[in-house]
Order: sequence, then structure tokens, then C-alpha cells
Amino acid sequence: MREWKRQSAWALLCVAGCSLMVANAQAQNEAGAKKPAAKPAKSAEKPATPAAESAAKPQPATHTAYVRVLHALPEGAALDVWIDGQKVLSNVAFKSLSDYLPVSSGRRDIALSSAGTTTNVLHLEQTVNHDKFYTLVAYPVDGKPTLLAVNETTGKSVADKARLYGVNATVGATVDITKPSTRTKSGYAMLFKELEPGQAHSQRITPGKLTVQLRGSDHKAQGTQDITLEGNHRYTAFAVGSGTALSLVLAPAATQ
Repeated sequence: MREWKRQSAWALLCVAGCSLMVANAQAQNEAGAKKPAAKPAKSAEKPATPAAESAAKPQPATHTAYVRVLHALPEGAALDVWIDGQKVLSNVAFKSLSDYLPVSSGRRDIALSSAGTTTNVLHLEQTVNHDKFYTLVAYPVDGKPTLLAVNETTGKSVADKARLYGVNATVGATVDITKPSTRTKSGYAMLFKELEPGQAHSQRITPGKLTVQLRGSDHKAQGTQDITLEGNHRYTAFAVGSGTALSLVLAPAATQ
């Protein structure tokens, strides 16, 4: 009987031990399930700096205008031309017409000085627009140097016509710009009639060979030049000088 009791007690202890082990295992499993997930590793890449972000942004395109200069100051000394404080042309003589120069569009500081000096003959600001072509004409008004900005991209271009501009940059002379004609009693036909100083006009004209004449108040031709006009191209005839000493400066204009 005693032996049976001992065996029963041992069996109970074994059952209790096993139950305790199972309970501990369940508790550990539940604790593991409630543990928060590990945080993801930080990226090794650093955020872009403001400078890097700025460099990555597309930069605005530079807008460009084109200017050339005509010296139309009679008896004036040769000139140097300055744009925004930088000399761009040197020793420009009377009646000389420069090539077009690319400049940033917008309001530009223009200065003309006696050649080889920094003594300004003329100093002003001039607005030039993107993709436009200008001739800046230095000519006298009431005895003082003035700048006339001629926009040579006005008026539509067409394939079967040229465009001719007429500009009066004389000292107080009203002028006609003409061409020879066998159909008129005078022997010439008007291209631009009675242009006043400072005026600029344009018109379409048939391409081909053209003789351009400049006439003052006496209606006598004081300047004559020949040119061949092409369709969809532009040309400018400038009247310069004074009195009976008028001259014609004729040249291709804007490339648009």
C-alpha cells in the first residue's frame, strides 16, 4: 500500500512539472510575438544640399539681341563704342557701319567716346528685345549727338519679297530715297518720300538688282548705290550728312 502511494505522488509531481514547463514556453512565445519589429537601417545617402538642388534645376536660357552701330555725326571724330562698360568697337569712322554684335536683351548701357579716350560723346540706356536686330545710329539733333535705335525686324518677311528700310540720319535735311524709272518725267520713282530727320520706314520690294538714290531739297541725286535684293531678306538705306553733302549708306539688314 505504501509503495502505491509513493508511486502516485511521484506521478503527480511529474505531471505538475510538465505543466509548468508548457506554461513557461507559452509565455515566452507570447512575449516574442509582442516584441516590436526592428527599425529599418538608415540610408547611407545624405540629403541633397541646397547648392546641389539648385544645380539640378534647369537654368533659364540666355536671351540675345543683336546691335550694330552707324557713325552719322558729320565732322565728328572717330568713336569707340561701349556696352555695359565694355568696349565693343574701336575707332569707328564717320559713315562706318559695324557688323551686328550679340548682346543680352533688356536695358543696356550704351556709351560713345572719342576714339582712344573715355570721354563720352553720348551716354544713354537703350532697351533691346530678344531675337531682334537693331542699328544704333549716332546722329546730331540741334547740334547734340543723339542715338536713333532702328529695329530692323519690324514687318513680316515673305519668300517672294525683300524688305527695304529707309532711315534719315542727316543734320536737319528732308530727303527722298528713290530708284531710276523710265516711266516718270523726272526719271526716278519714289521709294521713300520726304523722310524727316529721325524717321525710319520700310516697305516690301520685288527682289532683283536695284539702284538706290538719295535726294535732298534740290532733288538732285547726291548718293547712288547698287544692290541685289533677295526674297525673304532685309536691307537698309541710311541717309547721312548735311546740306549738299549728303551720303547714302546701303547695307543688308537683319538675318531673320
